[in-house]
Amino acid sequence: MSMQNEQPPLTAYSAEQRQAAMIKYKVIAPYLLHEKTLIAITKETGIAKRTLQYWIRDYEQFGLKGLIRKIRSDAGKIHLESEINMI
Repeated sequence: MSMQNEQPPLTAYSAEQRQAAMIKYKVIAPYLLHEKTLIAITKETGIAKRTLQYWIRDYEQFGLKGLIRKIRSDAGKIHLESEINMI
């Protein structure tokens, strides 16, 4: 595995990021423990099934670190269509 693909340890993230990851985990835990279906979790939480599937995939690949929201490389930049910029 290359160094670029490695994620920092969980302690490198803020308390808020770790707490948000735990909230996501608590939502998908009943599915991971074979206690509930995704449909049941979607009905209870209102979270889209596809979103839950992403969270499950990320958790299975990276553990809790996979549930930490990634910061976009273009965060804080204004996004405008090129046509708008021409006006």
